[in-house]
Amino acid sequence: MSMKQPRRQQRTEDQHYVPQLYLRGFTNASGRMFCYDKATGKSYPTSTKAAAQEPYFYEIPSTPGLNVAVNTVENALGVVETAWTPVLADLIKNADAGGISARQVIEFAPFVVIQWMRTPTFRAVGYEILKKFGQSLVDQLVDLNAPDMAGKIKFCLEQEGIAGVHAEKLFEPAEVER
Repeated sequence: MSMKQPRRQQRTEDQHYVPQLYLRGFTNASGRMFCYDKATGKSYPTSTKAAAQEPYFYEIPSTPGLNVAVNTVENALGVVETAWTPVLADLIKNADAGGISARQVIEFAPFVVIQWMRTPTFRAVGYEILKKFGQSLVDQLVDLNAPDMAGKIKFCLEQEGIAGVHAEKLFEPAEVER
């Protein structure tokens, strides 16, 4: 009698911050699209698989007391994308026919917000805000409790932890609504 070993979940390396379902709308007949690199000022042909992604972008590193399964955020975003696919198709169909209804705009708005929140820029800005807020709080506490230490205590926030904070914001309905 052989016992089956539990299958280890494969990590998704290329994690897209713009979903491929959306990128496919910008491809040509051969399935290629053009990307524009703002840093170099050049455009180049690419595939939807290679565009708007970073390796392990949504992976939340394990820490003592916190072990998030691989692909948790990626899989959750896949569920979101699947739910929005028909809404996007309907929106495009009506836009091509000459008009989008107010109802469609309202229904589609959360999808647009989530897309904006998925970006590296949103994550980077959030990181900077947290660092500045943390330092401000430390400065206030030092002023109240140890004024002689003013300017000597620095707030540190590790970059590795920001993926978890980013995921929390992405899946917090109040954040998306706001």
